[in-house]
Amino acid sequence: MPRRWLGLVCLAVVTSGGIPVHAAADSPTARAACAFARLDLPAKVGQVFMVSIDGTQPSRATSAFLRAWQPGGAILFARNVGTASDLRGLVASAQVGARLPLLVATDQEGGPVVRIRVGLTPLAAQADYGLAASAGR
Repeated sequence: MPRRWLGLVCLAVVTSGGIPVHAAADSPTARAACAFARLDLPAKVGQVFMVSIDGTQPSRATSAFLRAWQPGGAILFARNVGTASDLRGLVASAQVGARLPLLVATDQEGGPVVRIRVGLTPLAAQADYGLAASAGR
């Protein structure tokens, strides 16, 4: 089936199920709605959860957990960081274990709260932005 027709079929399935989609058939919104429509109820429920991952290296247990529960996202903490390469591997492994792409997040406020220090360019703390704005910079 051509890709365009597949998108239209998915769009028809999604909209007939009561999920309004106001987008072209090949848009990211339509593709996401089509993917969501194919999930069973436990997987749909899993999509509202963001989970933490243990360790700095990919593990079979993490992959099995992500496949079983299908969370919508993963949050990273300092305990997940070894080297920048380890962090990339952990995120890539988590994405492979998930049925849909994960939203990967961290609590990275700058200033005293910095969870990930490797592989990132640090930004100034929000307070520093306020000081710069008040100084007319």
